[in-house]
Amino acid sequence: MTISEILARAADLIEEHGWMQGEYVNDKGCLCAVGAIRIAADGKVEGHFPSNAATQAIDLMAGHLDAGSVIEWNDDVDRTQTEVVGALRAAATRAANLNITSEEQS
Repeated sequence: MTISEILARAADLIEEHGWMQGEYVNDKGCLCAVGAIRIAADGKVEGHFPSNAATQAIDLMAGHLDAGSVIEWNDDVDRTQTEVVGALRAAATRAANLNITSEEQS
C-alpha cells in the first residue's frame, strides 16, 4: 500500500467509524487522525510500534499541516471531523503527486 493509499484509507475509516480526540480509538470505533493512519497501515494501533509506512504517513501528514504533531493538531479544541478528513485527503493527494512510496515497497 502506498503512503497516498494509507492516508486516503485513514480518511475513509474516520468517515465510516467517526472521529475523536484524546485517544487513538475508543470502544465505539471512533478514531483520531493518527489512530486511523495506524489502522490503515498496520491493521491495529495497540500493542506494537507503528510500521515504517505508518510513520512515513504520519510524518507526511505533519509536513502537510506544517504542524509539529498530528496528535496535537487533531486534538485542538476547535478542530472538526471535516477538517481532519479533508487534511488526510489533501495529504494523500500530495503524496500521490510527489510519488511517495513506503520504504517497505522500495
